[in-house]
Amino acid sequence: MYGQTWLDLGTTPPPVAWQMLRTLRANPPGRAGRGDRKRTFNMALEQAEQLLGAALTVGPAARPLLAFYGLSQAGRAVAAAARAVSNDDYRLDGHGIRTGEMQGIATTGLAALTVADQGKGSFTQLARFLGGASLPVATPIGELWGLLPDVSRFPLPGMGTMRPVSIETNATTVRGHNVPVSVRGVPSELAYVASASGSGPGADAAGYAEERRRVAAFLNRYPGLGGWEFQAPDGNPIGLRLAGDAAEVPVAWPNPGYAEAEDAVLDRHTIQYRGRQRLAFPVVGGATEPAHPFLLWWAILYGLSMLARYEPKVWGSLIDINESADATAIEYFLDQALYLLPELIHRTISAVDS
Repeated sequence: MYGQTWLDLGTTPPPVAWQMLRTLRANPPGRAGRGDRKRTFNMALEQAEQLLGAALTVGPAARPLLAFYGLSQAGRAVAAAARAVSNDDYRLDGHGIRTGEMQGIATTGLAALTVADQGKGSFTQLARFLGGASLPVATPIGELWGLLPDVSRFPLPGMGTMRPVSIETNATTVRGHNVPVSVRGVPSELAYVASASGSGPGADAAGYAEERRRVAAFLNRYPGLGGWEFQAPDGNPIGLRLAGDAAEVPVAWPNPGYAEAEDAVLDRHTIQYRGRQRLAFPVVGGATEPAHPFLLWWAILYGLSMLARYEPKVWGSLIDINESADATAIEYFLDQALYLLPELIHRTISAVDS
């Protein structure tokens, strides 16, 4: 029903995640199980699948238009399924996001294009439903781009330095009444390197205390990690381990009396992304909430689609592979979007079903 499938479009085989999404349609999750919410859920997912499938058949000149509207329709399915959203509030209305000045982006580069929420509308509603940052302050796309680990292979010139951190359970640590994990992706420059000149234990103690302060300040930029504690007591090295340009540090969340299952604690503090990878995202866009990957893809694709639609000359200059330093990063971003978004949509629907 509802027309073409990916096979009909003659594209490469769809990601398994599309089949997983299609299995939800007969018996939708959350509050999309019946009535208008079920009809919204099913048609929105069908539209998302067809739009993203069609995006595979065109190049960068038109792809952002189809990709953004595909994700936008998927957002309507997310809202329809969300258990915490009432029947009066699940309908998304308008984009809820806007761009800054676009004509000068041909000179400044894509990273300088700003996006911000409009205080109401789809983007702002979804941010509330997902507990993610809604970008109340105009934010350069470059700051958002670096928060998507999938596109780091071909960096966008001028993108920001903040990245998500990954969380892995620490099986070598005695658990007791806590949930110990390793936080990976801490900047290596925050580490204290013990002196080899024999400066004495006092100097090292001061250095390790400063390391503790710097790393704590960094981790506190990730609201999802709230309540974390260093596993090493005050006055001791925190156990930061260097690994190339980044580092990892052992921390733990208190879980007195084993009040929660370990997976439940991890679900509360992290977002599952790309398989079993658990990530925590920093604050962004003047919000107090952390960035959310669904909203990051939404905001960036919106910016690209607005350029392509309303400033085609500017967009054409940005994707000119012979002239633009941005072109390769844009092409890679758009390619990755079409293969990663189905899984992200499925995971986001699963998260709002809880």
